Amino acid sequence: MMDKIEQEVQDKFDNLPKDLKGAIFSVETGKNVADIGGEYKLTIDKIGILGNEASLVMLGLTHPNDFVSNLAKRLDIDKAKAEEIASDVNERIFKKVRDSLRRVHNLRDDKDAFDDGDGIVAAVSDAKSDILKEIEKEDVPAPSLPVKNEEEKMPDIFKGVTNP
Repeated sequence: MMDKIEQEVQDKFDNLPKDLKGAIFSVETGKNVADIGGEYKLTIDKIGILGNEASLVMLGLTHPNDFVSNLAKRLDIDKAKAEEIASDVNERIFKKVRDSLRRVHNLRDDKDAFDDGDGIVAAVSDAKSDILKEIEKEDVPAPSLPVKNEEEKMPDIFKGVTNP
């Protein structure tokens, strides 16, 4: 017997456009997820999580605007890396089924979560802006220690060694 969540997932899947159903279970999507995970040095477990998060977007259970923050949280990575991964997922997986994703998420064709020009998730741009604002707010001077000579900067093992 299916529980409530399994039933919701099954209902969402049953009502998906054919191209999204195919994309969720396609070998190409699986390969793209594995390739992206490998490029970002994710563990096997985290590659599985990446695939699940992408599937949740394609099923319509996760809004595209939540994709970056979900990746950051579930993969335990910083927001900047999550944005890069989301951008690659968008380009290699979501772009092929963009029109169906817009319909599933009731998004318009103009500026929405699937920016049509360059294939970048709009949420990535928003998150990037937030990060830049935080960085600009932080005006922390770099620490500087007084150093009498160059040899004091070196670890002990290198002291007394000259560079030819």
